[in-house]
Amino acid sequence: MSDEHPIKTLCTVLAVSRSGYYQWRDAEPSLRARQTQALKSKIAAVHVLSRYTYGSPRVTAALRARGESVGRHRVARLMRDAGLQGRKRCRYRVVTTHSRHHDPIAPNRLALAPTPTKPDQTWATDITYVETAEGWLYLAGVL
Repeated sequence: MSDEHPIKTLCTVLAVSRSGYYQWRDAEPSLRARQTQALKSKIAAVHVLSRYTYGSPRVTAALRARGESVGRHRVARLMRDAGLQGRKRCRYRVVTTHSRHHDPIAPNRLALAPTPTKPDQTWATDITYVETAEGWLYLAGVL
């Protein structure tokens, strides 16, 4: 903006003294600003080491393990400002059938068979997977 308008005019409009403006412009960054810059680089390093999966809680825990005294909300704000966020974990889904293939499909022999007249003449089976707290269970059904 100072390229388009003289500093004197800008300071008058903004009610700031020219000496105050120049002092602000030429001042060294504060201790807090320098600490924030150092923290931003550490946050980015932890985020990269986590393969971009850590969010602010785990980045905070990693920084604390390294001896940094930092709060989760500050880390979250700095990550948000830097555009860093953890990848969301996708839910694991079991794929039991591959339907997009070019192999021949088995014919339905049950539809071609004569209607059963007594028990144990025709059997049908199927299997599936069921997720439990202890792991995957395999369920087989016979009809």
